[in-house]
Amino acid sequence: MIKKLFCCPASIFSMVSIIGLLSCDEVNNNSDTQSPVIQISSPIINSTLSEPTLIQLDATDNDGIAMIEILIDGHRIGRLINSPWEYLWQVSFYADGEQHNVEAKAIDHSGNIGQSDIIKVFVPFVAQSAPKILSPDDQKFITNSNQVELIWSTFPGAVEYNIMVFSDINNSNVEYFLTTSDTVITINQTAEGRQFWKVQPKNSGIKYGAWSDIKSFYYGNTVNDIDGNTYLTTVINGQEWMAEDLRVSRYQNGDPITNAIANEEWNGIEIGAYSWYNNINDSTKGYGSLYNWVAMVDSRNIAPEGWHVPSDEEWQNMVDYLSGKSVAGGKIKEVGPEHWVHFNIGATNESGFTAIPGGYRKNDGTFRNRGSYGYYGTTTESTEQSSWYWKVQYDGRDLYRYNLDKQSGFSVRCLKD
Repeated sequence: MIKKLFCCPASIFSMVSIIGLLSCDEVNNNSDTQSPVIQISSPIINSTLSEPTLIQLDATDNDGIAMIEILIDGHRIGRLINSPWEYLWQVSFYADGEQHNVEAKAIDHSGNIGQSDIIKVFVPFVAQSAPKILSPDDQKFITNSNQVELIWSTFPGAVEYNIMVFSDINNSNVEYFLTTSDTVITINQTAEGRQFWKVQPKNSGIKYGAWSDIKSFYYGNTVNDIDGNTYLTTVINGQEWMAEDLRVSRYQNGDPITNAIANEEWNGIEIGAYSWYNNINDSTKGYGSLYNWVAMVDSRNIAPEGWHVPSDEEWQNMVDYLSGKSVAGGKIKEVGPEHWVHFNIGATNESGFTAIPGGYRKNDGTFRNRGSYGYYGTTTESTEQSSWYWKVQYDGRDLYRYNLDKQSGFSVRCLKD
């Protein structure tokens, strides 16, 4: 049996009254027009700030605080939704020697907004710190891949990072300009050769921090010699050069190159020969061997297959492309102090050649100038007794062309046929 429910008029009136009361309460809540009261208790007006600063706020409202916004110079840098109402301000983004305005807005649950007084503070100029580049290592060669992963350290207060990748040290040829909220990004290869990059933090108030130091990496190939040694290569003016010093001990046909150790053996030798500086194999430190002219021109070829020891003319072509001898030395020198015992002045290595100061062996068998000068031999005679070589130095950007006795031992960089 279906039951029917009936209400008397009095009951209906009571229910309507209750519903009406509830509706009135709801209307009263939504009609709250009282703004929150908010004050900045710290920092105080005219403070001088140089360290991360805790912004402390006092806020009250009859309906409760829903959210507080922190603003610096009119730009929101943070939001708070729970007490205590405190926000750590990374002032390093504002270290410009100027006054800055600190203010806060409180919003209650009805949408009313209260605004604090503006507190003026002074942030002295400080050379800004920046994110630290972590990977890849500076001047690292990226081989067997068309991508590279760039990684840097987290910077306090940063919500985004700008990343710039460019193909010359002067930033004039930008390959990528990217933005990410992460501290790692993967980019695709753009061209062979040296690529430079740097990173810049940005806070939530659209304030940019300092750019990091510039680091670089190389996209390139590798080549192997008959001993199985692997060499990084770099392309300069369309020609592929080895980017490491030759350290082979055999000709292409497998015949051994004479390893002349004693000074008496080296002095006056008339066949192809090589030696390590001070007769110590330092290949694990990046050094190559030193070869005499006869070894460089031997038809059995000390270079990897499909490669050759360059002539003086081929060196000159590279130097011309790099704007001449007065600057080419800096453009082919390794950057930094790793192999240099003196100041390494003017090095940019923008060519990717990475010349190092391997020294040389005199015709009397003695060794000279490792750590200060790099001597690179050619196959070109200057006289019947001497040949041309090219020299980089610790003290400048110049690249020098000289000749010495054919029995001298020089570093070798090979050139692809």
